Amino acid sequence: MGNLILKEGLKYMNRTSNFFNRFKRITTSGNYYPEIDGLRFIAIFMVVALFHTAGLYTPIIIKNETAYGFTQHIIARGYYGVELFFIISGFTLSLPFIKQKLYSTGHVNIKDYFLRRITRIEPLYIVTLILYFIVRVWILKYQSFTEVLPHLAASLLYIHNFIYNDFPLVNGVTWSLEVEIQFYILAPILTAIFYIKNTFYRYLIFMALIVLGAVKLFYLHINNLGNFVNFSCFFFAGMFLGDLYLANKKSYNGVGYLLVAIVAFALVLLLEEPLFGIFNLMLLVLSMIFFFLALTNNILKKCLSNKIIAGIGGMCYTIYLLHQGVFGILRHRLPGVQFTSYAWFNGLIAYLITIAAILFVSAIFFLLIEKPTMKKDWHKQLFNRT
Repeated sequence: MGNLILKEGLKYMNRTSNFFNRFKRITTSGNYYPEIDGLRFIAIFMVVALFHTAGLYTPIIIKNETAYGFTQHIIARGYYGVELFFIISGFTLSLPFIKQKLYSTGHVNIKDYFLRRITRIEPLYIVTLILYFIVRVWILKYQSFTEVLPHLAASLLYIHNFIYNDFPLVNGVTWSLEVEIQFYILAPILTAIFYIKNTFYRYLIFMALIVLGAVKLFYLHINNLGNFVNFSCFFFAGMFLGDLYLANKKSYNGVGYLLVAIVAFALVLLLEEPLFGIFNLMLLVLSMIFFFLALTNNILKKCLSNKIIAGIGGMCYTIYLLHQGVFGILRHRLPGVQFTSYAWFNGLIAYLITIAAILFVSAIFFLLIEKPTMKKDWHKQLFNRT
């Protein structure tokens, strides 16, 4: 009897493992770092589950004024998930350049680099933008075709931020993708810093760029979403972490370092904004500590490499592009539904349904559109078939 239960349990675990393997990210180099997808999970959770979704249902769930104020502070800090994505981009995109310029291993072909960015980002982006456009114009009838068309064109060209200096009309969250695209274009130039072989001078330059960028973000950021310079400190932080990561030969294992990582991340969520212009720098330094330990502490790496966490993190691009649409549809219907006689429980159920719906829709789009385009030269294979 015991053997039978064990065999069935192993079969179930195997089926579950195979299911989540479907959502495993495909990388060009073949080197897969599940802990990076774990960090992506944290970033997308902060943006979607906290900042965009929890804010709607918190007033229903929490009635205590003190608890509500504390919760709202955490929810508002969920916005920082966007900056965490910028750090991740700086880290991942710089690694091949660091290997080439500092360690003379591998070669970055600039033509392939840009082609990869196009074939990886464009398909899902174009499909979702057109879908949002159709829904906005012909189904929900928010605006007319002629009103929305210029905004669609600007978003397709990644220049909506520059032209309108406002959140994109078709899909508001894509303002940050436009900032990412600016970094992708500049990355081959910015990574020239890795030609500096002297570690001290290279690190000094990085620290200067990070500090100046953080101060600039606080003092000079005047409602300008589209400027890469406003968010440069996060991308430079990611590049600096990439440099440290490849140079580091030591693992920071043990519960002590794990506690340092947990405290650093907790402070990112909990710290009240001080009166001085160093707040962004404080958050950035704490994020860098957490990020670095996430890559070098075995306990934290194991947690972030969990198949469910890494799987959801691996499809963060799809979730990022689609969640606003799913959330927008449900936000007008679910909050008023009486599942039970308890208002707080109704709000909790509605919140969980919203998150589940976002994950379900995103999983479908990920498997049908995003994951196939993760394969190198998928576009060549497509044209060869036809």
